Amino acid sequence: MLGDVEQNHIFDLELIQPGMHLLKVRGSDFVSTFKIIKHYALNYAMSEPLFKESQRFRQPWLILLFIVLNLMFLFPLFQQLILGEPFGDEPTSNGELILISLLTLGISAVFFIFRLDTEISEEGISARLFPLHRKFRHFAWKDIQQIEVRQYKPLREYGGWGIRYGKNGKAWNVSGNQGIQLVFQNGKRLLIGTNDAESVRDVVNQLKLPTNAPS
Repeated sequence: MLGDVEQNHIFDLELIQPGMHLLKVRGSDFVSTFKIIKHYALNYAMSEPLFKESQRFRQPWLILLFIVLNLMFLFPLFQQLILGEPFGDEPTSNGELILISLLTLGISAVFFIFRLDTEISEEGISARLFPLHRKFRHFAWKDIQQIEVRQYKPLREYGGWGIRYGKNGKAWNVSGNQGIQLVFQNGKRLLIGTNDAESVRDVVNQLKLPTNAPS
């Protein structure tokens, strides 16, 4: 009835999406406009991540290593450039000290902004190692044979953290010893590190995904 009353009218609606994106919806009558909104709402609900996580390098020994590394070059630079006293019996030139100090500071800055972002939705799992990956890499469930949340040994299995390769395939990790093990339909493997294994298991169970990846 309401659709008949509103016939021959054009409805312009502006929907504010999360992230402040503006969506304009136009319908020729109330019923068609409502169907458009319903379709959009269902699509958005399906694509909304069920799990989100961001991780950074926060191992105490790594932080201490970068602090010591920077002090090794900043202190001689301060002594020579500010105090005007040569550092050591064969002091390095000020230019070289400045260059090396900037290099170590730059590496340290990358270390502190480096992060692993992970999202899990009904369509699949997405991850990126920022700033190496500017965009998310998406892996659809249809391309994944099995998934398992497991404990692993970063050094023994993959030789450390970052983008690593080992006997169990590739790994993207930044901390901890828990990971999301993916086994793809083509037999390739990818382990994505996580510090919230229990939440990931809950989502995997909720989506009824195939688990118990073979070793």
